Amino acid sequence: MYAIEHVEPPITDELACDINAFENGLTLELDPSAMPLPVSATKAYADLHDPHEVVDAFAARAPDGSVAGVAWMSAPTNDNPHLTFTRLGVAASHRRSGVGTALLGAFVAFAAEHQRTTLLLGADIFHDGGEAFAASLGASVAMRAHVNQLLISDLPDGLIEHWIATAHSATGAVHDYDLEWVPDSDMPEEWLADLAIVSDVLMNDAPMEDIPIEERHTTPDQLRAHCARARAFGREWWTLIARHRVTGEPVGYTEMFFPSEDPSLGSQGATAVGGAHRGNALGRWLKAAMLERVMRERPDITRIRTFNADSNDPMLAINFAMGFKGLHPACRWMIDRTDAETWLEKRA
Repeated sequence: MYAIEHVEPPITDELACDINAFENGLTLELDPSAMPLPVSATKAYADLHDPHEVVDAFAARAPDGSVAGVAWMSAPTNDNPHLTFTRLGVAASHRRSGVGTALLGAFVAFAAEHQRTTLLLGADIFHDGGEAFAASLGASVAMRAHVNQLLISDLPDGLIEHWIATAHSATGAVHDYDLEWVPDSDMPEEWLADLAIVSDVLMNDAPMEDIPIEERHTTPDQLRAHCARARAFGREWWTLIARHRVTGEPVGYTEMFFPSEDPSLGSQGATAVGGAHRGNALGRWLKAAMLERVMRERPDITRIRTFNADSNDPMLAINFAMGFKGLHPACRWMIDRTDAETWLEKRA
């Protein structure tokens, strides 16, 4: 029999170690090249969160005491009152043993407690078993995506230099915009208003396909929490902003994260440009300037990974031109809470 254990913050060191071992094992199954995350990152994930979310988590313990599965849950409190999200995983040796069903039951109860009607299940890397579970549940595919990877050795010769030079040409974007670096691995108070604006560009303009998401707004408290969590994960990061010269408004940005556990990897975070400023090759310029600095200042990095919705044609056009290729499929599934409750009742 499996025991379902509530993961309450602050998480104990013992439970953090057990969940960390499970998470690293699951990641290694799906991505054999992955480096293990430190226990401190698991503790940060469990204990630190967005101040405008309610969160919860449950772990399934096998008879031998090891963690066989985990479900992390969250629901926003300042917008989208119908939505809730879970990242649910089960170790390979414990699948088809009712672990996923038990953890899903905990998630449905969480959704009911917080009066959420639409449930999202997500996997940034998934396998056939995850897709089969979602299909048996009757969940629909709300968004398909990929983790895409660029090997620095595959970057076309002269491309980055050409994109930067083009931006500085007589008709280039540089005549209307400036690029500005936010202090590295920091979000100073004087930058929070600008960072909130460009974060909103990403959240409200990025393709969400069939996810029924309403307009969202970033607060300074959310950005402070984001910064604290990244530091607790042991990450360094760079942020580059595009600013419109006439209005002084920040209109786009790009981020790059550097995980401490793998010095050969760069993690491309958000890249976004406001709708009124598209068509000026700003996204291309931002990414080229970021990558030029990475290659100059971080020569040990051999690959860059990023997450893209399969429908995000403008960003994929830039990424594929740079040499990014699909590495792992990702997905977001969706189901009404009442349908999930009915499915669970039939399984009882």
